[in-house]
Amino acid sequence: MIQNSVPALFGCQEGDAVSIGRRTPAPTPGSAHIWQNVIDEYQKNGIQAINAGMADLQNRVVWPVNVISATRTSVTQIRAQVSSLAEQVHSIPTNSATLHASAQFESLLRGGQTANFSQIQVSYAQLYLSLPKPDQATAIQRSLGDMNDAIALGALKTATASDQASEHLLAIGDSLEQAAASAAPGSAPILIAQAQVSDLESQAMLHRILAVQLRQEAAKLAYRNALTKQSAEANKNLRNNLQQIFNRTMR
Repeated sequence: MIQNSVPALFGCQEGDAVSIGRRTPAPTPGSAHIWQNVIDEYQKNGIQAINAGMADLQNRVVWPVNVISATRTSVTQIRAQVSSLAEQVHSIPTNSATLHASAQFESLLRGGQTANFSQIQVSYAQLYLSLPKPDQATAIQRSLGDMNDAIALGALKTATASDQASEHLLAIGDSLEQAAASAAPGSAPILIAQAQVSDLESQAMLHRILAVQLRQEAAKLAYRNALTKQSAEANKNLRNNLQQIFNRTMR
């Protein structure tokens, strides 16, 4: 079978058994004499010939070289302007903590590296304190504190992973811009497909962040509800103690 060696390009204008002239990137007419040949096992055309009229049509209408060149130049210029501004904004320092422990923790959070997860957990415990020991707090207090720490750390780690994914998507966007500035005619669908895949990755990350926010809100509600239950239990114990004291004084 005569076809492109890349499966993703099977649908492109390739796979001719015999090509007379050149169709892309700039059509060039050609001529040949072909007879007494059996031509089969091809993907696109048995014999593909580019004549002068077809070449002129493709050069002026289908793939207008002048327009394509002007578009490439425009894309390159716009990309240079936008990229410069984006790099300036991206390089603006936003770290605000002043003390050593908090500054170190903030630096880890803004680093955007999932490899720092273990350091983030250690720095979090140093800054926000470790869980009280069993003889220093009740079981319910330790459980609530442990769950709050878990929710907070989960959100911080997800934000770090999101930052790292954002850098990855920015790199993909930059490579797509570079490819668009030098893309050959007919390759736009491939670039569009790559952009759509990147868009899906971005949407997946946004959904993950939304899930984290929902978990945080649910955890806040559960925590407040637990405090209400503790208060009710404390009031019950207080009433029982007062009733016992009252009964003893009446005897």
